[in-house]
Amino acid sequence: NHTRYFIVFMLFFASSLNYGDRATVSLTKTNLSDSLGLDSVWMGYLLSAWGWSYVVAQLPAGWLLDRFGSKRVYGAGIFFWSLAIFLMGWIVHNFGWQYVFWTMGALGMVLTPAWFKFVHSPKSDPHVSPTELAYLEQGGALVNMDMAGKTGARFTVKWSHVRQLLGSRMLLGVYLGQFCITTITYFFIQWFPPYLENRGMSILKAGFVASAR
Repeated sequence: NHTRYFIVFMLFFASSLNYGDRATVSLTKTNLSDSLGLDSVWMGYLLSAWGWSYVVAQLPAGWLLDRFGSKRVYGAGIFFWSLAIFLMGWIVHNFGWQYVFWTMGALGMVLTPAWFKFVHSPKSDPHVSPTELAYLEQGGALVNMDMAGKTGARFTVKWSHVRQLLGSRMLLGVYLGQFCITTITYFFIQWFPPYLENRGMSILKAGFVASAR
């Protein structure tokens, strides 16, 4: 069968929703700043707050993935992220721009039960046949990635591991490349749409232009 294609679709849909959530504040920046009286400096703090929390969350995220598996951690992430977006819409219901948060939060709430119902690790997926599992393994798929948490295996983080991560020239190159990519990506996600809007474009046209990058 072709269960792997459905899983790829679910990953694509969840990631698209995730990036849509990240753009909500930038798309409502003009109305939001006018309504709350925030200048560009305070909007910069607000937009960068996501980046700070993202960095901090990286520390426990690896442990959570090893302990509980990618399905449960990713599913919980979708739910709580969407819950936060949904609550933001509820809190600011007196303003016109809250519907962006209502919509994105509702989509995440709908996706969460679908994620837990249909997404499984390859070896525990009831829809994956032995033939497809063998095909995935031959192609290099990490079919055992989430099995450590189920078997009770533990991994202890040591400072020697941190030194390895910081002492590898290859990984240092990855860090630098990721920093550059992330800087460019979030410029277009967070600052480009409001910039185009300030240049006279409608928010709809600015959204189309920003997405075309």
